[in-house]
Amino acid sequence: MSTAYFLQQAGLAVTVVEKEHLAYGASGRNAGFIWLSLRPAGVQLDLARAGRDLYPGIVDDIGNDFEYRQHGGMIYCFNDGQLKVLSELAEARRADGLDMELVGSREAIELCPVLPENVAGATFCRDD
Repeated sequence: MSTAYFLQQAGLAVTVVEKEHLAYGASGRNAGFIWLSLRPAGVQLDLARAGRDLYPGIVDDIGNDFEYRQHGGMIYCFNDGQLKVLSELAEARRADGLDMELVGSREAIELCPVLPENVAGATFCRDD
């Protein structure tokens, strides 16, 4: 659908063909997340950032019918060993230019109240 959108913006006539109805097949399927924090530094991260940066303009153009929201993303854990790994991940991602931090259990639950009480902590990436 994004290809059709940009082709139409370039002045081309576009027809989207689906087997059943609009957004039935691949045009309506995705994970629903834009996870910059999980993209390797370099081309993949650069492309993910460029794609994410297009969304506000699309919202301005067509409205927010696809429910775009940027609230950040978390990866949570349950023990000190996992927390150490997440701490190293957050440090590496900050070095790659992402706004990612390690948060403790209380802050993780404040950010995401559905987390269980025994969560040890989480990464929080505002760019996701």
